[in-house]
Amino acid sequence: MKKGWSRPEHVGKVTIHTLDILSGYFNEEHKKGDDRDMNLIIKLSQAMGYQSQIYAGLQKTFDMAKRVEEIESMLQNADPESLAMGLNPVDIAEADERTKLALR
Repeated sequence: MKKGWSRPEHVGKVTIHTLDILSGYFNEEHKKGDDRDMNLIIKLSQAMGYQSQIYAGLQKTFDMAKRVEEIESMLQNADPESLAMGLNPVDIAEADERTKLALR
């Protein structure tokens, strides 16, 4: 996986700007009353929905990539024994007991 993901905020700004333009055209056409072109209004609303889906998909992909990188960094030096010992109930109980005794 390619490292060094940057935040997709710049794409969000472009998407919001595009949605502002499309919604402006939509509002202009909607204000025409009975003379409005419903085909154009439908196409504009479809375009706005598509832009929103693109940005949501990009944001989800970014969040997933960050989670995968965190897991990769944790597992890079891990071995099965160290992972198992970290979740060993005996070790957890002994640590809890030591904490209780230390607080007396």
